[in-house]
Amino acid sequence: SDYHNLSNNSQTLKNIANNIWDSDGSTCICCGILKANSCFDNKVFYDNFNDQINGANPLGWAISQSGSIVDITTSSLEGNRATVIARTGSNNPSFTHIFNPQEDKLNVEFLVRHDTGTNGRFRLEIGGLNDWNTYYDYIILKMYGGQIRNNDNSITPYLLNTSYKIRVEIIPGTNTYKLYVNEILINSNLPTYSTIGNVARLSFKTENSQINYKIDAINISLSEKLCDTQINRTRE
Repeated sequence: SDYHNLSNNSQTLKNIANNIWDSDGSTCICCGILKANSCFDNKVFYDNFNDQINGANPLGWAISQSGSIVDITTSSLEGNRATVIARTGSNNPSFTHIFNPQEDKLNVEFLVRHDTGTNGRFRLEIGGLNDWNTYYDYIILKMYGGQIRNNDNSITPYLLNTSYKIRVEIIPGTNTYKLYVNEILINSNLPTYSTIGNVARLSFKTENSQINYKIDAINISLSEKLCDTQINRTRE
């Protein structure tokens, strides 16, 4: 037929892209776009905030400042901009990005530097979307008291005023994940906060007390391209 029913189920998309889509004119253009986007690009979302207006809110994020700070800063961790999130009063600020639900193995990575506020806490929520279009926390990562933590459980130490590259490797629907710090595998069997079949939201927050930290080079990507490599298949 000229058209194929699509869904956001990764196995359905793989089957269409690998076994049904062709280039002989019998497939709709939407499937061709799907093929190009999914097979040749594993990027889901990337933001290094470069060239954004210093002192403004980061573009493309849902911001909750609550009298505190979520601003672009020239004090970057790479490039020429980063985002500073600082709790300066009694309310916790946050900035959140929502993206299409991802069901395949993926990486969430970013640069972070905890600058001030020894009693305050960095909090990252990696969330998924359920069948009722409600977001739930899947993984909660924290930094406080000199420890990077799985929720409140210590994993590995860190230092103030030092930049770290954090990478979380997730297979949606499973109940464990891997944590890398500066490209070194720290733990390959950390328990998730809950179990959800996809990843669809990223939210940086503060917790407990005053804190100032920077975030930069946020990169969400599939661990491999959606289409499997196929031997002896005609190039399309």
